Amino acid sequence: MAINKVIPSMELKEYIQIIIKNSKIFVLVVLVVTVAIFSYFSLRPMSYSASLTLNITRATVQHSNEYQFDNYYRLQADDKFAETVVQWLKSPRMVTDIYANAGVDTQGLNLSRLSKSFKADKMSSQIVLVTLQSKSVEEAKKVSGALVKS
Repeated sequence: MAINKVIPSMELKEYIQIIIKNSKIFVLVVLVVTVAIFSYFSLRPMSYSASLTLNITRATVQHSNEYQFDNYYRLQADDKFAETVVQWLKSPRMVTDIYANAGVDTQGLNLSRLSKSFKADKMSSQIVLVTLQSKSVEEAKKVSGALVKS
């Protein structure tokens, strides 16, 4: 035996009456949310993003009269080294060294924050894209320069 329950449907004018009846609450909620969002974005500290594209390749080439296989093995070595660089940039120790070389204090950063300071992605066999966040443009320049030198 099935029991069919009939749910009464409301008309548009009934919905409008409910909104008008509770308009003070509706306006109050909208205002509170708007003020909260404005406060969040106006009080949060400024943050700058920097992006570096690193081309990982060997600086010197060994000259030989032998067939080089179109530099296949050199390209393979560059690919593996690019993977190594990506993993290094996830290491808190490496990040601390880069910040130290840039002259930026890392005292307020814990291990988790240090390991997430740089986001390194291997784009192709030799290209590594590194993005970082900083408090100022000058700090971003210093850290970027130190990263390239490391």
